[in-house]
Amino acid sequence: MIIGIGTDIFDVKRLSETAISEGDPFLLRAFTEKERAQGDAQSRRHEFFAGRFSAKEAVYKSISACKIEFRPGEIEIIDDEDGKPCSKLFGKTKEAFESVFGTDYVIHISISHETEIVSAFAVTEKL
Repeated sequence: MIIGIGTDIFDVKRLSETAISEGDPFLLRAFTEKERAQGDAQSRRHEFFAGRFSAKEAVYKSISACKIEFRPGEIEIIDDEDGKPCSKLFGKTKEAFESVFGTDYVIHISISHETEIVSAFAVTEKL
């Protein structure tokens, strides 16, 4: 059963270089340690973080039926061993979502990149 879908389009220029520099409060608040590690290993780091933030927005929209505020640091988007983006929920976001929908779900994600624009799509499915 589909719980929700979400999509987001993000202009890469909206994410300043300062915002993704080491130790920046936004970077620390919006991205998990694993996300920052994956991003730091990218040659196109700026585009990587823009894509991940867009995916967080799409995931949030797909889980919004649980009525929780957007906490980007509690939505993790990391690549699996095959390079496919995957999402996990943490903290209050996870608690709120699972209190409504249970623990048997999966969040499917797709991220697309162009030079100045990234887009993301998420589908949250109850298994």
